[in-house]
Amino acid sequence: MNLDFTTIEKQAKLLKEEQEKLEQQDHDFQLALDKHRESLKNLFKELFHDREIKTENGGQFCVVFGDFKISLLIETAKFENGVPVKLNSVNPIIVKFKKDKPVAKAQFSDATQYLDSGFETPHYQYYYKHADKKQLVQFSELPVFFQAILDAEV
Repeated sequence: MNLDFTTIEKQAKLLKEEQEKLEQQDHDFQLALDKHRESLKNLFKELFHDREIKTENGGQFCVVFGDFKISLLIETAKFENGVPVKLNSVNPIIVKFKKDKPVAKAQFSDATQYLDSGFETPHYQYYYKHADKKQLVQFSELPVFFQAILDAEV
């Protein structure tokens, strides 16, 4: 039985090239996603850098950027370098709009403050709700979950 090693080598080379392309695409996608997430974290820090927000009786504080609106129901909030150091009654809602119509929404609710014994600084927990899914996230992780809204099919 004669085997055509040239053909086999060509096929192996083509398969290897295809695999490398796919790996590069995965790598490029991951880099883009990481960069996007990092920009969202930076945006969050920029929005709430060093400021104190006070509203009356849980008033609404809104931030709009592009197609997105972040709505925070806040009584009192104080941020230092984008990290909340004092926070009461916060219920962040992120809504994605297309032509002024809401097309996707994520809500973070059930805020609870607790002290981390290791750092002795307050941290905040939220239950993240989107598309009937619910999971616990830290306040510092919220920008990562913007991705759920960014990826929403419109």
